[in-house]
Amino acid sequence: MFQILRRNPTALWWSLGLHLILALLLLVGVEWLVPPGSPGSEQPVIEARILASKALEAQVEQLRQEAGALEGLDLPEVEGPDQAEMERLRQEREAAEAEARAAAERAEQEAAQQAAAQRQAEEQARREADAAEASRRAEIQAQAEREAQRRAEEQAALAEAESRAQAEREAAEAKAIAEAQDRAEAERRAAEAARAKAEAERKAAEDWRQAEAKARAEVERKAAEQRRQAEAKARAEAEARAKAEAERKASEAAKAKAEAERRAAEERRQAEVKARAEAEARAKAEAERKAAEAVKAKAEVERRAAEERRQAEAERKAAEAARAKAEAERKAAEEKRQAEVKAEAEAKAQSEAKRRTEAEARRKAEADRQAAEERRAQEAQRAREAEALDALAAENANREAFRFGALIGDRVEQQWVRPPGSSRGLECTLELRLEPTGDVVEGSVRVVSGSGSAAFDGSAIAAVYKASPLPVPSGQAFELLRHFRFKFRP
Repeated sequence: MFQILRRNPTALWWSLGLHLILALLLLVGVEWLVPPGSPGSEQPVIEARILASKALEAQVEQLRQEAGALEGLDLPEVEGPDQAEMERLRQEREAAEAEARAAAERAEQEAAQQAAAQRQAEEQARREADAAEASRRAEIQAQAEREAQRRAEEQAALAEAESRAQAEREAAEAKAIAEAQDRAEAERRAAEAARAKAEAERKAAEDWRQAEAKARAEVERKAAEQRRQAEAKARAEAEARAKAEAERKASEAAKAKAEAERRAAEERRQAEVKARAEAEARAKAEAERKAAEAVKAKAEVERRAAEERRQAEAERKAAEAARAKAEAERKAAEEKRQAEVKAEAEAKAQSEAKRRTEAEARRKAEADRQAAEERRAQEAQRAREAEALDALAAENANREAFRFGALIGDRVEQQWVRPPGSSRGLECTLELRLEPTGDVVEGSVRVVSGSGSAAFDGSAIAAVYKASPLPVPSGQAFELLRHFRFKFRP
């Protein structure tokens, strides 16, 4: 019983009201029980319900003898039936009161059971709503994860899931409201039935329970007022929940829109990064192609140099063969002429020795000339190779510097905050100096060509300092970026 009272405080008020009514009934009953023999107690008894015929005859006889002496009154004959009738009325009243108490207790138990059932139904409805909300959030999360792959299809699925969840949620809320209204209506009908039954009982004993009727009507009015207030409160809470749900859905829609815009911006940025990467890949491929061409050119130069060396060696060997052949012919002529002219042979021998010395000198000079030419050709080849390597390194450094310049521009643009009132399409040229670590030299950033807006130029300079340290290459490429200019066009 106490657990029911704790769960349903309204039953406590009902119980208190019924006990007050019973107390009033007891008080009224005590007033009716006038002591026997009192002349003033006979009139209320006569005004009560129809008495037995013997009691009526005794009362008539008593009225006839009113003029006589009081000692002649036959009070025992009158009092006996009146006392029995009063006792019977008292028993009927007590039985009616007991029945009313039992009915009140049954009504309290039924009201407590209905309240408990209503609370369980409301709790079930809340659990179902929470489950539906959790399911809807899980569905939204799953759709958000799939949106990266098939954005267009998942947006349609998201809209469909949201509408379905909304319909389910509205149906659940409508069902819960309908059930609550049905329960309230059933409770109201039960209360009305109880009131009707109590009213019937009250009318049956209306002659001797007028005070009880008034008290019960007041209690019922208060209970009805409390129920109306409870129903109004329930409706207000339902409307507040509906309003909060609408605000939450609007907030979720705004968040979903902001998330879609952020993802679109992220996709645009990724597309730009991809385009830059493709441009860098094309530039790298072009550099590799040029390097391959340079290697091929170097190989061609080496091949031509080797061919020239082979041709020179062949010419030298041919000259030596020619000289050997001439020498053989000369020796043959010299042997043929030895018998004819000895003196001339000696002179010719001296002349031949001189010629040999001169020929050897010419051959040595020719060999020295060829060696010098080969050295000059090799040095020229090495110079051309070094020049080609230097040009390739410079081109690679330029490409690396250009790539890191684009990265620096992206980093500065990420740190840039658009000043209030700044129009789009502005641009300015900035000059700065960098340390090998990428740190911007303090005070080195200046505007070379302004945009016409001091706020925009200042925000660009602030973005450069905020983005420090910047990404920088190493070696010759950094020297090209140590002191450079770039156009800031967000």
